Amino acid sequence: MIDALSIARDLLRCPSVTPADAGALGVLESILRDAGFEVHRVTFGEPGTADIDNLYARIGNSAPHLTFAGHTDVVPRATRAPGATARSRATSRTAFSMAAAPST
Repeated sequence: MIDALSIARDLLRCPSVTPADAGALGVLESILRDAGFEVHRVTFGEPGTADIDNLYARIGNSAPHLTFAGHTDVVPRATRAPGATARSRATSRTAFSMAAAPST
């Protein structure tokens, strides 16, 4: 059985600040492979920017298809969010961000 709390802890231990995933993709890759997914790493880049590794995982090969898109990195931590007052501070990190959509 998959232990969601352990997965969350493992992911949050990865200091995955853009563009480095710091092991977060490896955590997900291992979990998905063990669950029967076919897993691939794909690297994207543009001139003048650091390459970004992405993870593609697929299970099964027949319709219907469901696509999940998310990210494991966060933007570099700021002491103040844009537009915040001098007394405001960023005090948390997004632990999860994902979207799902049917695909063909």
